[in-house]
Amino acid sequence: MSTKAFRWAREQTGLPGPQKFVLVMLGDYYNDEWSRAWPSLGRLADDTGYGKSTVERALRALREEGLIEVEAWVMNEGAQQMPNRYLLPLFRPRVRAAAEQPVLAFSYSSESGSMLYGDLVRVPGSNLCIEDGSLEG
Repeated sequence: MSTKAFRWAREQTGLPGPQKFVLVMLGDYYNDEWSRAWPSLGRLADDTGYGKSTVERALRALREEGLIEVEAWVMNEGAQQMPNRYLLPLFRPRVRAAAEQPVLAFSYSSESGSMLYGDLVRVPGSNLCIEDGSLEG
């Protein structure tokens, strides 16, 4: 949680209720270290009390307004869809989307039956790994 991102989102004016609430929740889930939030669509729907389609419309409108950027995130070369990652470009203007999307969380060698990390680095606080440098910007 980032209190600064939460406050920034709360201070945004002129947004319809669903957009405002979704933006505030993204601020609540925002990780200062990674400059992103990654709550699932279901989590945002549960937290706001809105249906998933309403949350999707709010996210789309926030993206069109330039208040958020959306990064796709998948595991194992697209085999498993992960929650999108959300950036707040007006809150942190120097942070940009990852250079390549989607970011692979890991790869698996069926020959050796082991995980391959190569030049991947672990995401703090999780078991996921991403390409080294993919979040720099």
